[in-house]
Amino acid sequence: MAGGIQLGTSATSKESAGLDNTVKEASKIAFEYYSKVYDIEYQTKLTKKQIPYGIGALSPDGGIWTYKNKPIMMIEAKHQGAIGNAIERWFKNMYIARVINPNITYLTFATGEGTKVGNPIHTILYIPHDGEYNIVRAGKNTAFLQEEHFELDKLVFWIKRTFIATMKELNA
Repeated sequence: MAGGIQLGTSATSKESAGLDNTVKEASKIAFEYYSKVYDIEYQTKLTKKQIPYGIGALSPDGGIWTYKNKPIMMIEAKHQGAIGNAIERWFKNMYIARVINPNITYLTFATGEGTKVGNPIHTILYIPHDGEYNIVRAGKNTAFLQEEHFELDKLVFWIKRTFIATMKELNA
């Protein structure tokens, strides 16, 4: 049996693409709001100069927010059914982010059947989130899980709230 994405197939579903787009839009709305108050910048991906040894890539769905040229928050979207491996790339991205800034807020919005207790996203992300979902954890891995699609205004709310908590943590 061949592994990986097979010829003629895609790793992206309609639901996954929809979540990616909604998270990207919510991040831009929240960023626009706070960029008028804070000296922050938005990146769609890390440059090779920002990645240790210049190897690899990191392009989270909701982008990277930087403060004083340091990534402080990355925003990711993951949709997964009851089975599958959509969450595997999350660990690579989170690891690179933590090497660059050990206190980065790595914010993930996950949907689909995989978010149910006992299913892949819920189970696999449990330890790196200290068993805590759906709460803001500034400077740590933060994940909001729900089976159905997130509404744009709810995403904007949680991104704004997470950013403010992150800034308080930085200035503490």
